[in-house]
Amino acid sequence: MAGVTTPLYWSGILKRIRKQTGLSQGALADLLKTDQPSVSRWERCLFAPSLHFQRKVEAFASSVGVATLHDAMAIVTHSPFPMILVSRDMMVIAASASSGFEVDKTTMEQTPPEERVFLERFSNDVDESGFWEQSIEKLDYDFEVGDERRRAVLVPVVMEGIIYALVQKA
Repeated sequence: MAGVTTPLYWSGILKRIRKQTGLSQGALADLLKTDQPSVSRWERCLFAPSLHFQRKVEAFASSVGVATLHDAMAIVTHSPFPMILVSRDMMVIAASASSGFEVDKTTMEQTPPEERVFLERFSNDVDESGFWEQSIEKLDYDFEVGDERRRAVLVPVVMEGIIYALVQKA
């Protein structure tokens, strides 16, 4: 899955699946068609599963009712409103068609050069707000680009201890 390759994320998903289902590492490995040592390494954050196994884990998580970042990505991707899901380093994880952003690129590299100063100020203000420390539930951000007044709403999405920002143009 694009943007979600951190071992910490996959470790948490696998542990949550096993806790919810009561499966041993070996039983989960059998269902995923891999071996128990691989599941153990994934759970201990030594490695992230390959893309092939990430897809299997996502599908299995969905089948047993475990919410994943994939679910949030689907909401963003299918939204008719301008919306993106970004990581702390401002990498776009998911984007609605109307957002104008592409996945697996940073917001900075997709912002026109004349607007980058505003994006940098926005990013600094978000950092200073405590958003990434999850000290706020929502951030309404008003700013001006030239004569145009703009607004963005940011909501933290926390998955397995990792904070992502759901950003919607308002």
